[in-house]
Amino acid sequence: MEVYELAEYTDPTASDVDGPTNASVGGLTLLDRVLQQWRVRKALTHIPLGASVCDIGTYDGALFAVAGDRISSGSIGIDPDLMPPRSVRTGIRFIKGHFPDVLGESERFQAITALAVLEHIPVLSLHRLAQAVHDRLEPNGVFVATCPHPNVDRVLDVLTAVRLVRGQSIHQHYGLHPQTAAEIFCRSLVLERNERFQLGFNRLLVFRRSP
Repeated sequence: MEVYELAEYTDPTASDVDGPTNASVGGLTLLDRVLQQWRVRKALTHIPLGASVCDIGTYDGALFAVAGDRISSGSIGIDPDLMPPRSVRTGIRFIKGHFPDVLGESERFQAITALAVLEHIPVLSLHRLAQAVHDRLEPNGVFVATCPHPNVDRVLDVLTAVRLVRGQSIHQHYGLHPQTAAEIFCRSLVLERNERFQLGFNRLLVFRRSP
């Protein structure tokens, strides 16, 4: 397990840990970034001010870069393919690994996020993830996720072919339908919001752990 504060993170292949300055730095195209920022800003509207957050699949910490001081400095970003984090407030930890395996036994959060993550997880594993999210949320805590419709993969294939998006891990999509994701997480959490966004191609799911 590798754990980093932003100031401690070093990557000999990266020339700028403050984030990309053109369309392809960090492996993401300009359109990738636009879609990423859209997801992040949509999710942040459902995260309480000052909340401690665990961001599953944080990639380069974009959620924390956008959130700034709206979230607790004790928050954590987790990703098995962690990239050099973007500029964020001090105190945010980035852990290379898998949720919840890399967390301390007593660590709990007021909010957990999984943006563009669920579709990369087999359905059987989603049941385990749902229970882990429940167990790691504080009472009344929120879980915010995004999940595209499986048909979006066809659009992504075209955009990848013309290099408008990177197509990161499209081969790992398991055809998850947003309604299936909602049903799985409803077994341990209460669904508060299920709405389309990004021109109807994506779905925002907001759940809450009972008090």
